[in-house]
Amino acid sequence: MLFALIALLAAAPWPAIAAGGLDVPFYVGFPLAYLFLAGPALMLGWMLGRFLKVTASLLTLLILALAPTTLVLAMRGVERALTLGVAPFYLLLIFSPVIAFGWHVGRKHAARDTHPPTLAHGTGN
Repeated sequence: MLFALIALLAAAPWPAIAAGGLDVPFYVGFPLAYLFLAGPALMLGWMLGRFLKVTASLLTLLILALAPTTLVLAMRGVERALTLGVAPFYLLLIFSPVIAFGWHVGRKHAARDTHPPTLAHGTGN
């Protein structure tokens, strides 16, 4: 609930920024955007960590990053794909700490569910 409130407060000035009515410097706008997009990145990492191991998670992230590049390649050609195709990889680079933290928490959650706690002193009978 707290994260939803923070994301709402972070997204509040975005229509004014998009309309050009609010001059926000980069050092203010970038942390707001990072805060707003960190939630989905954290959840992506948690889902990958919860259900997939390291190799499958990295392969899934690579496929997700290559999908927009492939679409641009199919629609616009090689030149446009080379210029716009690096953007998803920059986004992965920027959000990799958040995705990695979510993956770590997801792996811990999966390990906790697969190994239920046992009684330390036996059954008591």
